[in-house]
Amino acid sequence: MPKLHKKRALPTGKVIVACMRDEALFVVEWVAHHLALGFDRIIVFTNDCSDGTDALLKAMAAALPVEHYDNPGPYTAGTIQKRWRWPLICLRCGRPNGCCTLMPMNI
Repeated sequence: MPKLHKKRALPTGKVIVACMRDEALFVVEWVAHHLALGFDRIIVFTNDCSDGTDALLKAMAAALPVEHYDNPGPYTAGTIQKRWRWPLICLRCGRPNGCCTLMPMNI
């Protein structure tokens, strides 16, 4: 299970939650795109990255409203999507009048 922590107070308006693995070629542009669309907070769970996706997200988290959580395996068949969705409730990322979008990354 990913270790959830609160580093700093982040906006809770429009939130996007994504699950990624090995998306280093696209993640910077993806984050910039979703911030430009108006999302106030980006939460990303990564799964055993081997290309530096996790390092890029950690670097972006220092200056942008981005949170990165490691979600390492092993996974039983068919459970990976369920494993990354449950922390959404724990994080309480959306206000009642806010917006939260779940987005698995399959580029």
